[in-house]
Amino acid sequence: MPCELKVRVLKSETGRAEAFVVSFTDLTIDIELKRLNYQANHDPLTGLANRSKAMRRLQEKHDVGASQHILYVDLDGFKAVNDKYGHAIGDQLLKVVAQRLMNCVARRDLVSRLAGDEFLIAVRDATSCEPIAQRIIESLSKPFQFGDVTCDISASIGVSYWSREDGSTLDEKINEADMAMYLAKNNGKNQFHCLNEIACLVE
Repeated sequence: MPCELKVRVLKSETGRAEAFVVSFTDLTIDIELKRLNYQANHDPLTGLANRSKAMRRLQEKHDVGASQHILYVDLDGFKAVNDKYGHAIGDQLLKVVAQRLMNCVARRDLVSRLAGDEFLIAVRDATSCEPIAQRIIESLSKPFQFGDVTCDISASIGVSYWSREDGSTLDEKINEADMAMYLAKNNGKNQFHCLNEIACLVE
């Protein structure tokens, strides 16, 4: 049983220790609640924030006045990897993708897995997301090695910008980034696309 142990010393008027009071607190419920909370907010495979947590975090940051670039990342060629090598390799690839995405942004930025091979990144208060998007593309274009298996994929990224003054809803901004991602994919993949210039560069 996990527990917290506390020891309190009882002293006399002269400061001499006369007795010890020992107490135990059962931490089973606290640990279980933390585990359930983690499961409710994180993707079980990659450990990234899940869709629910990502949407909540984006809205919270917007409500306190933070401007955010929203990057919708979809992997190119992931289905072919799954079909050729199986889901075990596919799952390993997704874990490494998650780590590479984390390495491309600042610690304060949000990286989440929406579903399948789709990820969402929120970058706060950046003047431009172009360097970040390009860094992600270059990182995911490098081969993935799992034993004797080498996998090559790329990424199509759509970008939207949610400013402090923007009256759009979160769903509208996510849909905008999603639409931009499909334009990037239709234009040849392995690239990023913004529906408007301000989404990529903010003066």
